[in-house]
Amino acid sequence: MTEDFERARGLFVQGIADFEASRFDAARAAFEASLVLLPGRVSTLTNLAATHSALGAPEVALRLLDQALASQPQDQDAWWHRAMALDALDQREQSLAALDRFLELQPDHVEAWLRHAGTAQKLERFDQALESCKRALALDPDLPAVWTNCGNLLKDLQRPDEAALAFEQALARGADPALNGYFLAAVRGDVVPAAAPVQYVLGLFDNYAETFDTHLVQVLHYQAHSVLVDNLHGLYATHFKRTLDLGCGTGLCGRLV
Repeated sequence: MTEDFERARGLFVQGIADFEASRFDAARAAFEASLVLLPGRVSTLTNLAATHSALGAPEVALRLLDQALASQPQDQDAWWHRAMALDALDQREQSLAALDRFLELQPDHVEAWLRHAGTAQKLERFDQALESCKRALALDPDLPAVWTNCGNLLKDLQRPDEAALAFEQALARGADPALNGYFLAAVRGDVVPAAAPVQYVLGLFDNYAETFDTHLVQVLHYQAHSVLVDNLHGLYATHFKRTLDLGCGTGLCGRLV
């Protein structure tokens, strides 16, 4: 290996360590320095894009991902991060298309099917979202979150009996009893507790920010919404490459080249 490659690899590894320690500015500097030594490396471009997304700059991330995909259009990690960056920019049609491309390359990825369902749901394509949720369910029928998501989609499709069964399945598999019990009461027409679970409030706000209060009051007959939105926060989740040049899926891979 050349000296430049060794130095670039060291910077790449340092960038991963900095990213995982949430030192995003340091990670950006390390990846940028690695690219100076080895321009155009898809793995470095993709990780630098993920870092810019973590720093709140999805527009920059998209430019980097365009470079990566121009070089390797089959790189699944680049498609994943493209979907996340587009979603951060509220470009949901394009985000859904990027997820479609990712799932063509990795059709057995449960989280991607769930994200696909969530994005389709935001676009009010409830039938499409339900199909995606079912794909996730076929891959992992014991994952409580899949049943919860399916229940919410069935609720949106005005199929309360099926939604209730889904929430019951979620509860049977260890899902959050407060959250799923709340959903179950709503679709059964039971008395809904005045104090909604905080997890539900957070998720509802993230997914339906523009119609948040209307949904709580008119759909779930919630009565204490003015008290429960003081500490809302968002969470950022990302996948990362650990190989300098070869893709290895959206998870953390152990091999360094």
